[in-house]
Amino acid sequence: MRIDPKSMALGLLKTATPVMFFTGSPGVGKTAMAAACAQALAEAGRRVLLVVGNDPGSAFGVAVDPQATVVPPSRGLQAVRSGGPEAIAAQLAQGCGDIDHCIFDVDLTALIQSWRTQPEALPSLHRHDGLLALADPWQTTVVLVTRPDAATLRATARLHEDLAALDVGRQWLLVNGWPQAASALPAALQALPRDVVAPPADSPTPASP
Repeated sequence: MRIDPKSMALGLLKTATPVMFFTGSPGVGKTAMAAACAQALAEAGRRVLLVVGNDPGSAFGVAVDPQATVVPPSRGLQAVRSGGPEAIAAQLAQGCGDIDHCIFDVDLTALIQSWRTQPEALPSLHRHDGLLALADPWQTTVVLVTRPDAATLRATARLHEDLAALDVGRQWLLVNGWPQAASALPAALQALPRDVVAPPADSPTPASP
């Protein structure tokens, strides 16, 4: 699914932190949303690094070097493949440097569990630099991407609670679907700041969750 970056006039982007993690259940559109937000920020004049998973192909038409090297920047946007938990931990510990926004499309829950269970392999966990960055609401936003159906919303609510228990700080809900579904949010998600990305006008309307 391709999303027009010009449609991403979201509260999330107006208050974008230096680091943003896009996470959620499989198939909710994490990669498309992350790439669209990255492009929107780049087109607004920001310097953006987009870190995507190791699946073959590209993220929303953003060319990504299969050898995990940064491609030549396009309008301020660079893309790189994830180097795994250790590389991401190091990136968090070092900060974004001269990049305005580092956007990650990764499995955040698995990443945190790796840090907690493999401290000898991830020195950033031992120093707490990476986890402190995740807990800092001024530094990092975790974007929970969800579809508006009831089952996916329930899974997103569980993810929100799991991340909160792991001391993850600022969370933002991004509903990828029909706006009327936002009124059916589980109680655990009601207090989160959120945006809704509506589908194209010619998309069929699904049954309400």
